[in-house]
Amino acid sequence: MTTLEADNSSAARIRTAQAFVDAFSTFSETALLSVRTPSCIQYFAPHSVNIPPKTNSDFEGHFARLRGVMSSFPFMVKEMIDNPTANQVLVWTTASPVWLPEIMRRDVEEDWKYTGEYMFLLSFEDGESGVDGEGGVFKRIERIVEFVDSKGTARLQGLMKKGRDHVAK
Repeated sequence: MTTLEADNSSAARIRTAQAFVDAFSTFSETALLSVRTPSCIQYFAPHSVNIPPKTNSDFEGHFARLRGVMSSFPFMVKEMIDNPTANQVLVWTTASPVWLPEIMRRDVEEDWKYTGEYMFLLSFEDGESGVDGEGGVFKRIERIVEFVDSKGTARLQGLMKKGRDHVAK
């Protein structure tokens, strides 16, 4: 592989990783699924969070549940590391949900504040998938391992349940 080819693949991985993260800001299912291969599986760690792996169709359902209580879940990238040898990118982020106003009660608004910390290990398909709308080469993600803060995730799941209960009333 020439240096130019390595640079193109690195740029493609970084571009796709950024598009993956950005999809949570817009809650665009299309944007999120377009960066994943049809057989992409997302795993969650540590095992103690007890979240089963998600296929693309599982993730569509998960996204629908998120949209039921949030308008977006924007990620702030703290660090992004490209590993050309493994064809992977590691993304370290924080994120805070933007809750739908109708689920928040004014008297307990403070209880809705949450910022979680996440790491995504994104493994990419071999080769490039095509050219994006800006003329840049991109790759699709074939495997995702999401490391979550188990204590924070339990709190977020509780807030989401509370939000769904408010919507149901």
